[in-house]
Amino acid sequence: MRVNYMFTVYNEPELLARTVSKLQHPQAYFYIHVDGKKDIEPFMKSLKRLPHVFFLTGDARINVEWGDISMVQAELNLMRAVVADTKEGYCVLISGQDYPIKSTAYIHDYFAARYPAEFIHAEPLEETEPVIRRIMNRHARWHWITVAGKFKIVVFPWRFVACSGWRFFDMRCLKKLCSWKMIANCCNLFFTRRKFPADLHLYASETWFEITTRTAERVLRKIEEHPEYMAYYRTFGLPEESMLQSIILSDTEGKRDWAGDFLLYVNRNRSDENGMPVPCDIDLTAADISDVEDKIKNAPDKLFARKVSLNEVALLERIDSLTN
Repeated sequence: MRVNYMFTVYNEPELLARTVSKLQHPQAYFYIHVDGKKDIEPFMKSLKRLPHVFFLTGDARINVEWGDISMVQAELNLMRAVVADTKEGYCVLISGQDYPIKSTAYIHDYFAARYPAEFIHAEPLEETEPVIRRIMNRHARWHWITVAGKFKIVVFPWRFVACSGWRFFDMRCLKKLCSWKMIANCCNLFFTRRKFPADLHLYASETWFEITTRTAERVLRKIEEHPEYMAYYRTFGLPEESMLQSIILSDTEGKRDWAGDFLLYVNRNRSDENGMPVPCDIDLTAADISDVEDKIKNAPDKLFARKVSLNEVALLERIDSLTN
């Protein structure tokens, strides 16, 4: 069973090399998208001695912005590279900060034993918690436009135009905001009501997943046949957490083979200084060693951990000592 790892990376090339080295297997292949804003050379240099490594280059590289359609475009380019090899197996979408917490043999045996199951963390919109439902409804009904990678202009048709962001304005952003093209786009979207594609069901999801290559091929074919999918999600809030997952799970075969949650351990149990839960993925540190050990020993369906750094030497060494 061939396992195709699809990495989206932007930093820590040495950590990526360590991860790819750990995942080496005769049936393991590695497809890597380096953010178009970053220098690709350090990544290519760090992996040049490892087999079955393929970098996306040229137009296949995308300048990725968080919460923007550019992330989906990078994922689709990775899928195209895998499907072009026409090998049956799995597509494992992970970032450069995700690290295996099971042995390579275990990972390959796991996929082989469960093929053709699809592993996607997702819920239909109507089954999500009320707070998630409100957020997803905003993402689905409003237009979200990324500006200079700093913030978003939010257009609620026939209601208002606002700016959502957490950074101060700079001249680059201001220039884009005040351009006639941006003003025209906002005006056009203000009078354009959102219409979700009729043959899709909206799912709230996570970015990462493990799907079969035949499902990846179906996704690419559907996007080519239905340009309205990309048109709709181009101004969706956080499209990477809904678009591909909704396409897969709205399909009869994808829904039939859906095995439930993804295979990634994410720690969301930490609180901020005010005692409030941290809403996003947190970096794992040496303080999380006991939790990670528990997932290694007692969570057979968690194959990778998110998020790690090469600076956390004690954590990485402990993981390796338990999984090599």
